[in-house]
Amino acid sequence: SKKDGVGGGMVCAHCKQVGEIGTMKRCGRCHRVNYCSVACQKLHWKSGGHKAVCGTGSSSSDTPRPGATGEGGEALKHPCPICLDNEDNAGESGMCFACGQLYCGGCKESMGQQGVADCPTCRAELFISVTEEVRRLRLLLARPAGRHTMYGQCALGDFYATGRGGTQDDAEA
Repeated sequence: SKKDGVGGGMVCAHCKQVGEIGTMKRCGRCHRVNYCSVACQKLHWKSGGHKAVCGTGSSSSDTPRPGATGEGGEALKHPCPICLDNEDNAGESGMCFACGQLYCGGCKESMGQQGVADCPTCRAELFISVTEEVRRLRLLLARPAGRHTMYGQCALGDFYATGRGGTQDDAEA
């Protein structure tokens, strides 16, 4: 269920087959484990023990997901929704400007290498014009404050400060 270090693939929780990011199916209830097929998901649910441990996890929850631990064995507070190996803001992390979901730098790099063009969480297109990025950031920042707020403000401030997506304006930045 965790990202396999070889080739940047994902591992099926039941048969351990490695699949590419974007082709694996995630448990629809807890979103913590990946499957290569519906058959593997059903088998893992019935006889693999997932039914007993499956919860109703949420990426916006402040409760750590069971099994997601850092290098020192401590529970991750906000695991990357793709690999569950790192905090979602680890390294040169990425953020979808449509839904505000963060993902770790390792997964951001893997997604780029594999040509993943849509957010793995909300499926919004990731490679858009600067004008559309600014529009999405403004909409994101109009939502109630959350973890996305400081990252969105930083990104929008960078757009304004560098003159991308609008006239350079220190007051608006």
